[in-house]
Amino acid sequence: MISDRILALTLRLGAGWVMWLLILLSILSVAVMVERAMYFGSRRMSKLFPRLLELCLSGDLKGAAALATTDSMESEVIRAAANVAGGGTPAVEKAVQSTIDRRRLEYERWLFVLGTLGNNAPFIGLFGTVLGSSAPSRIWPRTRAVRAPPPRR
Repeated sequence: MISDRILALTLRLGAGWVMWLLILLSILSVAVMVERAMYFGSRRMSKLFPRLLELCLSGDLKGAAALATTDSMESEVIRAAANVAGGGTPAVEKAVQSTIDRRRLEYERWLFVLGTLGNNAPFIGLFGTVLGSSAPSRIWPRTRAVRAPPPRR
């Protein structure tokens, strides 16, 4: 039966493989964190943002677009808004929202891995604990019982 085979496999392997799985998943999560830190670090909000905001609030989108030369999200949003400014407020709102939605996918890339690991790692660890603590109870009935010596008087 398959349950007997799985039991035999877990008794033979023990619970050590769960620890290796957790170590590998930890390495994966650190790799994702480093990649995301590098991504966000290269796309930091520019120091010109207060000036860009001031120009946008005054209605000078073309002037703001001329200053917005970085790869940051706010620069791309300003450039998209300036390109469609002639179409009126609805066109600007649509361009801004579509740019933000598109860039959000880039900003959230690989974050699902961290969420999934963060939610499931405790259960994987618990599984290893259960395997590690249930293996001796499966082996004990097969060993010969040893009687304690009688107490001395």
